[in-house]
Amino acid sequence: MSELPPPTGKKPARLGRRRKAKHRSTDGQQVELLPGAIEEEPGDVEPPAGGGEDSAREAARPSGPGALSPIYDADRVDDAPDHVDDAPGGLDGTPGHSGTTSPGAASGVSGQPARGDAGPRSAGHQLARARDLVHGGRIEEAIETYRAILVDNPVNLKALNNLGVLFDELGRHELASAHFNRALEVEPNSVEVLVNQAAALAALTRYDEAGELLRRALRLAPDDPGGRYASAVLCFRRGLYAQAEVELRWVCERDPAHGLAFYYRGESLNRLNRYEEAAELLEYAVELLPDDPRPAYTLGHLFDRRGMREEASEMYRRARDLQRAAGKATS
Repeated sequence: MSELPPPTGKKPARLGRRRKAKHRSTDGQQVELLPGAIEEEPGDVEPPAGGGEDSAREAARPSGPGALSPIYDADRVDDAPDHVDDAPGGLDGTPGHSGTTSPGAASGVSGQPARGDAGPRSAGHQLARARDLVHGGRIEEAIETYRAILVDNPVNLKALNNLGVLFDELGRHELASAHFNRALEVEPNSVEVLVNQAAALAALTRYDEAGELLRRALRLAPDDPGGRYASAVLCFRRGLYAQAEVELRWVCERDPAHGLAFYYRGESLNRLNRYEEAAELLEYAVELLPDDPRPAYTLGHLFDRRGMREEASEMYRRARDLQRAAGKATS
C-alpha cells in the first residue's frame, strides 16, 4: 500500500478549477468517486435552522429515489490489463495480501469447483471489456460481462468486487453486499472490499455491522483514506458531527480533490452551527461535485441565513435543475 503524502497545510484551490472527488480503487489507484454507497440521500439532509422558507427553496430540495442518481465512471471499476490472471487471491489476480488464499478459494465461494476453462488472457480481456462498457454507460452489459466471468471462475475477486460496486451505485445494496461478502470469503483482509461492504451495509442502515467492518479495515490500514472517509460518513449519519468533522478534515488535508469529503465536512460544520466555515467548504464542494444537488442546496440555505437572497436563489435553482436531471436519468 503506497504511503500517503504528508499534509501540505495549504488551502485547496478556490473556485474555478473543477476537480473530481477521488477514492482508492481496489487496485490502489486514486480514482473518481461519485455519489453512491455510504452517502446518505440528499433528501435525508436536514436544513439548518433559520432562513426564510419559500417556494424556490422547497422546490430545490433534493428528495425521492432520483435524488442521488448513479453516475458511472470506468475509473471506479478496477482496470483490467490483458495479462491479469483470474486466479483466486489478491485483487490483481495474485495471492492475497497475506500470501495465501482463503479456504473458499480452492473450491469456489458458492461451493462449486473453480472452473479453469477461461484462461488468464481471456479473463483479462473480459475484465477490460467490462471496464470499457462502464466507460460507455452500458451498465447492464457490463454487469452481464462480470457475471460471465464468474460463471467461469466464481472466485474472481475483481469481478466480484466490481459487480458489487455497480449494484451499489444502482441502489441494489442487498445484492451489492452479497457480492462483497463473497469477495471477502476469497480475500478476508482486502481493505478495499471491507470498506465497500461497510458502505453497502451503511446504505441499508446496518450501522453496527458497517462500523465493525470499518474498524477491521482500519486495523489493517490505519491511514487508508477510503476507510477514514467511510468511517467519518458513518459518524455523520449517526449524528456524531464533531467526530465526523475531525476525520473529514484529515481526508481533506490529504486529498484536496475529494469533493464528497468537503461536502460532508461542510455539512458537519453546519450541524455544529459553524456556518461561515461550512459555507466556505460547501462553495468548494459545489465546484468539485458539479452534478450533485446536495452542496448547492445546503449552500443556498447558508446564503439565505446571511441575507444573500440573490446568491441563495441561484443555488436553489442549481439544485433544482440537478435534481430534475437526476430524475430524468433514472426514468
